[in-house]
Amino acid sequence: MKPKLFESLLQSNLEFRQLMEDLKHKATAHPFLKRYCEVGVKERLFSDMASALGRMHDTLVEAANPEMIGRDIITVRPTTETMERFPLDEKAIAYRYAEGAFTRLSGKKISTVDVYTNIIAEASEEWTREFLEDATWNVMDSMTEKVGRALGETETNKILDLYAAIANADLAGGAPIDNADAALNWSGLLKLHNAVRGENWRPTVLALNEIQLHQLLSDDKFIHAQYLPAEQVDLERGVIGSVLGMKVMASTLVPNGTAYAIDTRVAAVMLLRRDVTIEDWEDPKTGEFGVRATTRFGLGVLRSKAVAKMTNISTITRSGWSEMSKFEGKCPECGKIHHSNRKDDIVVCDCWRYCPLCGAEMTSHTPDLTPNVYGIDGKRDFDVLMVCTLHSPPFYSTQKPVEVVCT
Repeated sequence: MKPKLFESLLQSNLEFRQLMEDLKHKATAHPFLKRYCEVGVKERLFSDMASALGRMHDTLVEAANPEMIGRDIITVRPTTETMERFPLDEKAIAYRYAEGAFTRLSGKKISTVDVYTNIIAEASEEWTREFLEDATWNVMDSMTEKVGRALGETETNKILDLYAAIANADLAGGAPIDNADAALNWSGLLKLHNAVRGENWRPTVLALNEIQLHQLLSDDKFIHAQYLPAEQVDLERGVIGSVLGMKVMASTLVPNGTAYAIDTRVAAVMLLRRDVTIEDWEDPKTGEFGVRATTRFGLGVLRSKAVAKMTNISTITRSGWSEMSKFEGKCPECGKIHHSNRKDDIVVCDCWRYCPLCGAEMTSHTPDLTPNVYGIDGKRDFDVLMVCTLHSPPFYSTQKPVEVVCT
């Protein structure tokens, strides 16, 4: 759901119309709005304050839209309520009363999710009165676009945080898929897709970082799966069409090394209470003035099993490997892939430093050689190299550094 342009909101949204009327009255005293209108009229871009606000709003929307991929990875529903309650149903059960009779489908209501529209995504710019008095049209237009881009990124980050907050056990498959520091390829896509299908949902979106997109574009199987028809490609927004029924959405805002397969029909919902809106901002005490763009919405996870997550994906492109490292080796203890530009080079894996129970970095262990302590419970301190004190009793590790040969 793309943010609406000025004319559309003005005709359909009474609250927005009232807000614009208030802004028009403030424009004669607000340094930025006043300068924006004066210079725009002088450049013959518009004729009055209403047209100036429309131009500013549309500039914000057009700048924010490429960054708002969050709205493509979640179901967006407009609302005028502060809270909506969504029931979560069990799978439908069929009841047949008699031969030839109709079948009734029923699902038991087991829980509900309350989604409150109390999240504000906001971006703003602040300038002094002296700066605004001398600002040209190009400068003000560029600053408005900057606010729009920042707003788009802020909103998308909040949606990505929603998916990242899903507990591992609640994901499709019961846990994230570990890619063992390998590049994302066709096999990895199948794992993500099958994890969601295994929960009887159908993934509609693949969300990933642009580095992982570049890895896929280096995989012949991925390339042969689709020929990227021009009408389905929008490189500016990281959209390259559909694969395995999933629309591919790439953005640097998605954490590098992580990818999601999501059934956006049922996984989560974004209740849009207020779309992109321009507001004035000023602090007379400090002599700073500016413009602020906001959206108000609510987010809620409805069915977490419709989300599959892959982690530990390599964070460099294949082209980067070919330039920096031609050989690789796999650690037999943790499965991590190490790279080197020299054949038979030996790399020491650092997995021996990390606790296998919680993943935290352990501390070096100093053996206690006191005669009445050493050897208690069969523990020989000379064998212990590291200790994790986050557990009770502490976890003592005897794993030694592992040498990995890159071939």
